Amino acid sequence: MNNRDKNYTVTKVKKRMEQVDASIARYLAALDRADREEGDIAEAKANRLKEKITALRSQMYFLKGMERQVENAFDHQVSLTDPDARSMTTSGKGTAIVGYKVQTAVPMMPQRQKISIRSAWRQTLRGLKSWLYRFERAFNGA
Repeated sequence: MNNRDKNYTVTKVKKRMEQVDASIARYLAALDRADREEGDIAEAKANRLKEKITALRSQMYFLKGMERQVENAFDHQVSLTDPDARSMTTSGKGTAIVGYKVQTAVPMMPQRQKISIRSAWRQTLRGLKSWLYRFERAFNGA
């Protein structure tokens, strides 16, 4: 299933990279504080912080690769679940829906079918116009 977590845009990648940078800086500051402390608790805390920093650095590596992919994509979006899915904004701030453009879901019609639909539409419009004309003449008494 398509969801927002597996769909990347230029803005989303930049914001996420900023968040990861901020988290790494916060964990490095906490690691400095833990290094100044002594004891087994401080050592366990330092190990946990090192694991978190390693995980965030690997996530940053992934995001840098995704940033290159997004920049090279024709519409500056990449979906990991379905290449046809697109992120579409909604009225709420910071919300989006991952879905499909209608054009990709509608099969191509042969040219003859398009022409027959157009001619049927034109005939319907002509019929409506003539009915409106007759109604107007009858209403105005002409």
